[in-house]
Amino acid sequence: MTRPKKPDNGPVRAYATYVRIGIIGVGVLLQLGLLGLVTYYLQAYTAALYLLMDVAGLVTVFCLINRHDSSAYRMAWIIVILVAPVFGLLLYFLPGAGRFQPPGTGGAAPKGVRPRVCPAFGGPGAGGFPADASGNRRPTQ
Repeated sequence: MTRPKKPDNGPVRAYATYVRIGIIGVGVLLQLGLLGLVTYYLQAYTAALYLLMDVAGLVTVFCLINRHDSSAYRMAWIIVILVAPVFGLLLYFLPGAGRFQPPGTGGAAPKGVRPRVCPAFGGPGAGGFPADASGNRRPTQ
């Protein structure tokens, strides 16, 4: 049995390809323009923003020091955050980046183990709420 022959859409496909390339080109130009505007307007605040990132990096390092993970894991993150605070913090706070799970757990924390998150960044202990019997800090009703 033979397949029916497809119609020749050569000119339509070529046109669609050029439209896609044009849309991508416009998007890249818009992103470069936005990057230029942000750079221009944030020049006056560079020192303050860098100081803020340094302070956030130090707070994160202190929280990392108090975590109960392997020392090699903690030391690797501490070095990355202290060498490049802006990119180190971005990498550390990516979803799942700072949450090591032991092998064989299927990506989930073992039963009864809660991830340690620094209270300074809204984790357990943030807001000054008292701890209940399981160690969770929630507002009392």
